Amino acid sequence: MNHLAIEIAARPPIPLTAEQEALLPTAADIEFFETHGWYVSPPVLPESIFETVMQGCDRFYRGERDATIPQAEFANWSSTDDDSLRNHEFVARQMREFQAIALNPIIGAIAARLTRNASMRLFEEQLIYKPPQGNDAENVIGWHTDFAYCSFCNSTTIAAWVPLQDVDVDMGPLVVIDGSHKWEEFHELRNFCVADLDSLESELAAAGRTMRPVPMAIKKGQISFHHHHAIHGSYPNHSDRPRIALPVHLQDGNNQFNPIPNPKGGLFHHHLDRFCRRLANGHPDYADPTVFPLIWDEATYQRQPQRQLESVV
Repeated sequence: MNHLAIEIAARPPIPLTAEQEALLPTAADIEFFETHGWYVSPPVLPESIFETVMQGCDRFYRGERDATIPQAEFANWSSTDDDSLRNHEFVARQMREFQAIALNPIIGAIAARLTRNASMRLFEEQLIYKPPQGNDAENVIGWHTDFAYCSFCNSTTIAAWVPLQDVDVDMGPLVVIDGSHKWEEFHELRNFCVADLDSLESELAAAGRTMRPVPMAIKKGQISFHHHHAIHGSYPNHSDRPRIALPVHLQDGNNQFNPIPNPKGGLFHHHLDRFCRRLANGHPDYADPTVFPLIWDEATYQRQPQRQLESVV
């Protein structure tokens, strides 16, 4: 087994304060998420978190790394690539500052509450940068579902979209198609890199579905969450400001590897499978705490003293 240069230490998740617990989704919020496939939190992340992460962004875009991951078919923009959209995966494994969001317990707690699970583990994370005044054909993220890219998971995954600044509609925020998580015929929509955002509406209409796009125009500190079956993407950034976001994908505590044949041969795999320990059957262990750390666990919270959120890093 290979090892990540930055291994995330196995440690109990940090409990929430009483003030943070009061911000968790209510029963009505959970029902809304189950009906619509998305949810927007109140402001839950303090400014100090963003100061830390933006320092990491500055270092990261200067080319600094605390560690590197062997390159093999994962998004890792470089200065020699086109600058219309920068997509970097697994950034919390390459730069410690990003762990302030990727390992943040309130993100895990909200995700667990929305999906009616007791615990959440980190699955993967990205840093996505959209430069200002983007080209319509190049500055977009195509319509897709997260399930289409992680069908080898046998349980719940949920994504938290964390913008690093206030985001309005002109900046090309995440857009979720309301209620689309219930449309089984579109659960494997795999068009992340397809710039055509207009044809989906006619495809949905042909299937008797109505397209209701919901832009996640939210304030810094808020987080939007979406179901792994929800169709989502984003339009160009037409503003005069960069749009930077750090999406965090979470798995529930019961998730395990699901062997799905790859038409190209073998099985579909997560890029980080090579770094985690193996189960007795040879499958990757998605509970390996050094690669897929536990960031929220209700039982741990109940028996641990409360500490401040800023101690995550």
